[in-house]
Amino acid sequence: MPVDDQDRIFLCHASEDKKQVLAIYHQLKAAGFNPWLDKMDLLPGQNGTEK
Repeated sequence: MPVDDQDRIFLCHASEDKKQVLAIYHQLKAAGFNPWLDKMDLLPGQNGTEK
C-alpha cells in the first residue's frame, strides 16, 4: 500500500533524545511507515511548511 504525505508520522522530541529518535525513525521506515524527522527530511533552506 503506497504511503503519502497525509500518512506521515511526525517525530517530536527534545534535542538530547535525538539518538533514540533516529533509531525509532529507522525502525518505522523499515516497517513500511512514513515518519518525518527534521534531521532526515527537512532540506537546507526549507521552513518546514513547504514540500
